[in-house]
Amino acid sequence: MKLAGLFIFVICISFQVNADAVFKRPPSLPEREKTQFDQWNKAAKRKNEDKVFSKAEGKYLNALVNSSSPYLRQHAKNPVNWKPWRSKYLEQAKAENKLIFLSIGYSTCHWCHTMAKESFSDAEVAKAVNSSYIAIKIDREELPQIDRYYASLLEAVKGSAGWPITAIINSEGLPIYIDSYLPKDKLINLLTRVDTTWKNNPEFLLATARTISELVAPPETEGGNHADIDTAELLNSSKNKILTALDSEFGGLKGEVKFPQETLLLYLLDELRRSAAPDLEKLLLVQLNNMMNGGIRDHVDGGFHRYSTDKEWIVPHYEKMLYNQALMAQVYLEAWQVLYDEDYQFIATETLDFAIEHLYQAGEGFYSALDADFKGEEGGFYLWAEADIEDALEVEGISYYSFKPADNKSNRKMGVLSKPEYRSPEISKALNKLSQKRHARGDLHRDDKVITSWNGLMIHSLAMASRELNREDYLKIAQSVGDALWVSRFDTKTGKLFRTSDTSQELFSLEDYAYLSRGYVGLYDVTQNPKWLDRAKTIYYSAKAYSSPPQLTKATELGPSASPSLADGELMSPIVILQEVELALKNRTLDPKLFKPSVSILNQIKSRASESTIGHISSLTHLNNGLHGSSGNVRYFANGMGRFSIVCAKKIDNACASLALEFTLNDGWHINSNTPLQDYLKPTIVESSSVLTVEYPEPITQTLGFQREPLSLFAGEFSIVITKKPNEETHKTKVNLPLQACNDEICLLPEKSVVIF
Repeated sequence: MKLAGLFIFVICISFQVNADAVFKRPPSLPEREKTQFDQWNKAAKRKNEDKVFSKAEGKYLNALVNSSSPYLRQHAKNPVNWKPWRSKYLEQAKAENKLIFLSIGYSTCHWCHTMAKESFSDAEVAKAVNSSYIAIKIDREELPQIDRYYASLLEAVKGSAGWPITAIINSEGLPIYIDSYLPKDKLINLLTRVDTTWKNNPEFLLATARTISELVAPPETEGGNHADIDTAELLNSSKNKILTALDSEFGGLKGEVKFPQETLLLYLLDELRRSAAPDLEKLLLVQLNNMMNGGIRDHVDGGFHRYSTDKEWIVPHYEKMLYNQALMAQVYLEAWQVLYDEDYQFIATETLDFAIEHLYQAGEGFYSALDADFKGEEGGFYLWAEADIEDALEVEGISYYSFKPADNKSNRKMGVLSKPEYRSPEISKALNKLSQKRHARGDLHRDDKVITSWNGLMIHSLAMASRELNREDYLKIAQSVGDALWVSRFDTKTGKLFRTSDTSQELFSLEDYAYLSRGYVGLYDVTQNPKWLDRAKTIYYSAKAYSSPPQLTKATELGPSASPSLADGELMSPIVILQEVELALKNRTLDPKLFKPSVSILNQIKSRASESTIGHISSLTHLNNGLHGSSGNVRYFANGMGRFSIVCAKKIDNACASLALEFTLNDGWHINSNTPLQDYLKPTIVESSSVLTVEYPEPITQTLGFQREPLSLFAGEFSIVITKKPNEETHKTKVNLPLQACNDEICLLPEKSVVIF
């Protein structure tokens, strides 16, 4: 008890020291900002329980102390006189004829931490910045469109983009210089040289800025003469381009560094749902299996790291992002649906369970990320000395990979690997023991921003998993997050959808509208509760109303340069996803406003996809859905009056031998049976070139208003079961299903659905 009392006393003393800490003004602080420093001090004293601010190193204080972003608060004690991205600071730079030193990063980024420690905590660097520049720090996760603009510029200049982004820009946002991580000496030299040139020859730097900005293609505009592009031909040629870009040995796009590229994986799975493609399937399997078995997946706690630093998917870059968990869970869930490998189901479940355990906060939603660094060491939370894991390595099925720190000074560490195919009670016990040891080390930094769009991705994946895996707990969490975001983030009066909990900043992004409305559609598909469809429609229409760049990215003067793009980044293009939402709403509702497709956007999508296939993968999936209909396991027809689910009723050797199509038709609607009583009526018959056994439901006989003769119909809930011929259970089979829905007054146009199993 005495020890416990002493422990509490020490904690209280540590908080008191922090509360009463005397902070210094940043070097070269302008006279007019010295009164603001007093306000920053008052804000600092209110942050005793703010772990991010308390752990931030430094003796100084700047305007970031008031930020809601953990990344910005990490820099609140820097001697650099940082300010958040606001239009007033761009205006200040213009009024004072100063350049802006811009730094973009995020709180779980290893090289962002490295540069902060080496440079932004250094008084010499701070003096060089503060005396001549307006210093602005951006959390890329708060302002994705601003980040995308500068990332695209960096990629154009350097050939690749990464974080932190280090730039010197003018008051209009044009880049005079742009790079990524810079060591201290190079940074000081750059700051001095650019400042001297700006004072003596500003026109030279402005000309440089214009040249750099012209490297980025202008945003897509409406119009254009691209109507002659044939969609089917574009899809076929694009598939061939993608196949040649894939690494046949290790999977993924060719290169020494590998990102999961979830948008690409979902495209490949969509293609496999539409046609048997052995070459494509082989390439997909290589990537799925290497990621599942490599170090990019955390084999101890579950979840995926952001990317692999090698082409074999072995050594990861250790941060874990919420969007990766949401999308990788979807990828492996769909892979299980298409390829019937139980290991993929295990990975999907493990990934979602990891996100729920380590990123979910009830009543709020999912936090955004876990740090790559631990106690100053890259991957320190995940790596082991050999002596620490000797017992685990003695268990059959557990192995390791070697990690050599970038400084080439620290000792080699080891990461743990265990293939799902070797699952056993002994392996689970050994991994659980390692997890306990890992978490006994301390807490890994967690970025506690609840980002609307990323939570929309999680809602979508959880809803899908709840249906496919019969997990009511997943559905409960998805609905809880969906309700929380609707109440706390969406203003029903103005149609504004806020990106984070700090609504005072009025941060908006088209991706928030796109991904959240898509998540609500997913909830509707599982629950059939009309409130989710109504919310999806409301947010969709709000996005259309707020589609101009200044409204969707508040406090920017970059104009159309930072507007949303048709190109995919780490996530799918929000413009394309909104088009997908529109298509989904058309298939689920009779809303007449949705039956006016935007020909100009469709033409833009086709044009961009033909010019840059790899950069527009989500566009290809959308074009496939528009041309051929959805390939998903839940499909709608008759403008939402009917739907059916695809369920594998019998599996043999990672293949589906028997498939059930489970139909639901709304009251008053029907389709013809497989044996209509009139010759002129089209039967509902499964069509295939393969020999199949098809079990149809018992039809009902009914007389309707427009037909005096009795009719043979299927209505309500029923199933059609399709079974392959013995000894052909593992062969891919394609079936066509013609559907024509009618009610007591009208018959809709015939539709056709294609199923591969």
